[in-house]
Parts: sequence; C-alpha cells; structure tokens
Amino acid sequence: MDISNLPGRNKIIEYSNEAPKKPLVSVCVTAYNHEKFIEQCLDSILEQRTDFDYEILLGEDDSNDDTRKICKQYADKYPDKIRLFLHDRSNVIKIGGQPTGRYNFLYNLSQARGKYIALCDGDDYWTDKHKLQKQVDFMNSHKDYSLCFHPVSVIGDTKQDLFPASKPSLMVEELLDHNYIQTNSVMYRKQKYGEISTDTMPGDLHLHLYHAQFGKIGYIDDVMSVYRRHPGGIWWKSNGGNQSEFWAKHGVSQMVLYGEMLKMYGSTKKYKDIIMKHIVDGMFAIFNMPESEQKRMYKELGERASDLQPVIIEALHNSYDRIVKNQGREINRLNELNTNKDEAISSIRRSLTYRVVRKLYGLLGKRLP
Repeated sequence: MDISNLPGRNKIIEYSNEAPKKPLVSVCVTAYNHEKFIEQCLDSILEQRTDFDYEILLGEDDSNDDTRKICKQYADKYPDKIRLFLHDRSNVIKIGGQPTGRYNFLYNLSQARGKYIALCDGDDYWTDKHKLQKQVDFMNSHKDYSLCFHPVSVIGDTKQDLFPASKPSLMVEELLDHNYIQTNSVMYRKQKYGEISTDTMPGDLHLHLYHAQFGKIGYIDDVMSVYRRHPGGIWWKSNGGNQSEFWAKHGVSQMVLYGEMLKMYGSTKKYKDIIMKHIVDGMFAIFNMPESEQKRMYKELGERASDLQPVIIEALHNSYDRIVKNQGREINRLNELNTNKDEAISSIRRSLTYRVVRKLYGLLGKRLP
C-alpha cells in the first residue's frame, strides 16, 4: 500500500505548530495509554543536542487515560518541534481482530519531512542527548547505508538487560532469521513507501527489511536508549509469557509477514531458505493449537494471504522431502543389515511434518500425494 493514501473514516487533526518545514530528521512517536511514560519519552527527544533541525511527529491514538492531555500540553509548549496528530479510534487498523497502533504508525511515516527517520514508541525513551547527532553523522559519512542502529537497555520483567546482547553480523540473512534491531534504536534513510503492508506483525521488522533492500545495515556501539517491557506492551507475551495465547492472536500476522519477506527477498536462494523455514515452523505452531483454533487460523490465513497458500505447501513439502530422504537412507542401511524396514517407514508417518502436511491437505480438500 502507498501510505501517502492511507484510508480512514475520519480526518486526522493536526495540532497547530511551527515545526521546521525542511528538517533533516523526523522522529516518529506513537502514543496510546502511555500517561505513565510519555513525558519521559518526549523529554528525552526534546533534549537532543544537534547542529540540524528535527521534527517530532507525535501520533496520539485517542487514549482512554490522560495521554492525549499530556501530548497537547507538550505540543503547546514546544510548537517549534512537535507536530501532534490527534487520531480517532474509528481509523484503527485491526490485525487478526485485535486493535493495533499500525494506522498511527504509518500515518506518522507518511507525514515525515526529514531525509532521515527515527522511531520511539511512547513507552520507551532515549538516554543519550547526542543520539540523533551520532546517527546522522554516521549516515552522512556512509552513503551506501540505508539504516543504522545501536544496542539498547531493556528494563522490566526480563533476564536480558541489553539488546542485542552482542553485536550481530549486520547481514540481511541474520535479520531474516531474527530481529536484532530494537525499534527506538533505528534510523532510516527515507525511501518511497509504496509497498508497505498494513497487516504484518511485527511491523518494525518489516520496515527494517524494507530499508535493508536499499543499502547496508550500520551499527553504532553505544547504548543510547531504553526499551521498556511491561504488561501493556503488545510483545509482553512473546518473551516468557503464554506462547499459545500470543500465537493465537498474532501468528497469522507473522505468517503474512513471511509472505512479504518472500516478495522482498525470495529471489535469492539463501534468503528464501531462511524464510521457508519460518513458514514451516509457523505451520507447526498452528498444528499444535487446539483443533478449533487450527481451523480458524487456516481460514484467516486463506482470507488474508491466499497467495501464500502454494508457498506454504512448497515449504512443507520441502521439509517432508528432507525427512523422506533421510529416512530413505536409513531404510537402505537397514536393508543392507537385512533388518525390518517397516519401523523406518512408520516413523516417517509419525513425524510432525508428515502430520502437518496431511492436515493441511485435508483442510484444503486434497489428498497427500
């Protein structure tokens, strides 16, 4: 979707401001029910020391606490920096039936005027007053880089106090394998946003990978922000929480993301192999859900990503073929030893991959070849 033409039932209200018309950096902040955190977030951005102009795009998603009141107070106090967008809940994009901040997030992105874009959710904050300056200096001196990031401190109910725990390889294949870039640490070189999906999860990984198509990934080895893990956060249950509940809510959206990954990177075999493994793992996760949940998720997946169906079958068959080949070698070995091969054949049919493939075919009204 071209995010400059986002659909919406109600017009977004842009608060009166005097923000620079041509800032070098646009800082995008999304806020919803963040009354406990938003002041610290905004103060940390306003405290930035730079030799260039920057704007703060503050999207407030019609909270049911005092977040909107606080945002208005900051917009009144800092009209030269803050562009406040007052959203209506009727515009909220639901993903898998769950309300999200995606519309708010994409609207900020569509309104950004800067050459560079930085992100910070309303419940996080920055800790280095020179963060923006350091990242701009890096991007200005590395023209072949399309994004850069840094490690962050993690606070909350977690055993890990630094993310990523060590410097990653900065290769696309590692980013396809797992997200090593925390949202409030990244700076993008702004691109044209004509192919951004509105219903993938996580949305930040989609954006990281989108920008990585256009250049290298940079790393600054300074801890310059804090990521706050708390029960109100959408990813709270993805790390040590109820994985089944989390997957039931967001699993299909992650499968949709794998489809978007294939569109961006599927033409390269080493990248495609990583994505296809994600798809197989996702289908295994769905298979382990209760029967009613399986059917619901398969149905939703068909509705939201019908073009992913043949890819899922291909991924599962590739995994199934590997098991058959491995078991075939074992059968040959048993034949050479003149022992019974029935158990080896039976083990194929007992494998999770075989059962998932058979289940999927059954739901599609087909028979496993």
